Amino acid sequence: MKRFVNYVLIMLFVGIIASCSESPSKMIIGTWKIDNIETTEEIPEEHKEMYKKMMDEMKKSSSFTFNEDGTLETKISEKNTTGKWSLNDDGKTLTVEEDNGKTNTSTIQEISSSKIVFTDESDKGAKTTITLVKQ
Repeated sequence: MKRFVNYVLIMLFVGIIASCSESPSKMIIGTWKIDNIETTEEIPEEHKEMYKKMMDEMKKSSSFTFNEDGTLETKISEKNTTGKWSLNDDGKTLTVEEDNGKTNTSTIQEISSSKIVFTDESDKGAKTTITLVKQ
């Protein structure tokens, strides 16, 4: 009987913990900024300095606001865009549809209430991994 009570208490505890954890679609809500960008694309040596300056500027001036209603507002450098976002059921695929009709699908590598890491793959096979941190 004591074993049964312990089992019930453990199951109750696990149920409480599971119900308290935030879903990926709740964790993504808020405003984020770019913390890091890595790419497998080969940057020619003569363009590396310009590329680094462009990435540093993008990190400073970017923001991504994921709203609870599924809308998205982005600012990268001086370009502002709006659209809609969605996560698949397991929280591993982020789909963004900009208001201009362009759709982008990214693979979520990591998601928490303070950090999102996702990867995009270009038509040429190059992968870009972007890390966002909560503002």
